[in-house]
Amino acid sequence: MRLSIALALGLSAACSPNHAGVTARSGDTAGTPASPAATESPQPRDLPAVTLVSPLRADRLRDLRFSPDGRLLALATGFEETLLFDAKDGALRAVLVRAGMHSSALAWSPDSKRLAAAKHGVVIWDLKNASPLRTLAQTESGANIAALAWSPDGKTIAAGYVRKVLRWSAETGATLPTWQTPGWVSGLEFLPGGALAVSDESGVLTVYEADGTLRFAQKKAPGGAVPYKSVRVSPDGSTLAVGDPTVLLDAKTGERRQLILTQGLQGRAAFDPTGKVVAFDTGGTLRRFSVGDARPLDEVVDDAPRPGTGFIPDSFDWSSDGSRWATGLDFSVTLWDAKAKKPLRRLWGSPPNRVSNRRLVVQWHGD
Repeated sequence: MRLSIALALGLSAACSPNHAGVTARSGDTAGTPASPAATESPQPRDLPAVTLVSPLRADRLRDLRFSPDGRLLALATGFEETLLFDAKDGALRAVLVRAGMHSSALAWSPDSKRLAAAKHGVVIWDLKNASPLRTLAQTESGANIAALAWSPDGKTIAAGYVRKVLRWSAETGATLPTWQTPGWVSGLEFLPGGALAVSDESGVLTVYEADGTLRFAQKKAPGGAVPYKSVRVSPDGSTLAVGDPTVLLDAKTGERRQLILTQGLQGRAAFDPTGKVVAFDTGGTLRRFSVGDARPLDEVVDDAPRPGTGFIPDSFDWSSDGSRWATGLDFSVTLWDAKAKKPLRRLWGSPPNRVSNRRLVVQWHGD
C-alpha cells in the first residue's frame, strides 16, 4: 500500500528535519537520504515508513503521550499534524494528518494499535495502516476538547468538553450517555475497572464509576492558586496525582495523602511503573518525589536552550517500562534516558512566528 497526502499548509521554516529514518525537502527538491544505519532500524509494530518532505509548522505543544507498550511517543502539535516518534531512539516514525481535524489531546488504545487525537472532534487512527478508522462527532460551537482517555478494556473513549464528559464506543463510534461535571474539564484518566477520574478548572476532582454513578468529588483545598489542570492515575489504580501544586489522593475515597510544593509551575505529573515515585517538569527541571511521604528524591536539569516563552502544563510523561521520560515546554520536546537521567534527543521544536507558505507532503511506504 502507498498513501500520499498533500495539503497546502502554513509551515514552520525553523523545525529541524534531521531525524533518523527521515528525509526532508521543500517543494519538489529531492532531499538527502537517511543514513544506512537509520534506514535499517526496525519499525515498531509494522508502522509504515514515513518520508517527510517539508518542514513541520509549529504551534505550542498541546499533549504528549507514550504508547502503553512503551514503543512510541505521540505529540499533539495544535495543528492537523500528530507526530509519532520511536521511544527508543527518537526517530520520527509518522506524521498523521486529517484535513480539518486539529490535534490538542491524545489517548492510546490499551493494545497500542490505535491512537485517538482531538481538538474540535476525535479522530481514531489505525497505526498498522497509518490511516484514520473513524471520526467521532464534532463538538458544539467549536469549543476545544481539553482531554481524552481510553478505557482499560478498550471499549470506551471519553473526551472532556466544557462542563461535560462526552463518551463513545471505541469499536463502533456510537455515542454513549454524556456525564455532566461541576466545572470546565481539564483532565481525564481511567482507573482499572473502568472508573473515570475527571479534573476541572473549578477546583474539583470527580471520580465516576463505570456506570456513571459518583464515587466521590474532592474540592481543592482553600487557598490553592491554580485550579486542577490534570489528573494521573498510578499503575495499580490506588493513587491520583492532580493539580498544581500536585496533590496525591486515595483513588477509592478521595482522601488527601500528600501535598507536593515546589517553586515554579508544575506540569502534569506521571508515575513510574512501580507507582512509588511521582515526577513532573517545572519548566526545565524534572523533579521526582516519593509517593509514600512526598519526600524529594532528586531533580534533573535540562541545560539545553529551549525555544519558546511560556509553560504548557501537559508536558511530562513516563514510559510504561520506566526507561524513558518525555518533557515539553512551549515549542520543544526532549526524550530522556530515565535510567541514566540524561537527555537523549530534542525531538521537536520551533520558535513562534517563523511561518512560510509551503506544502506538506507525507508519503507512507507500506506493503
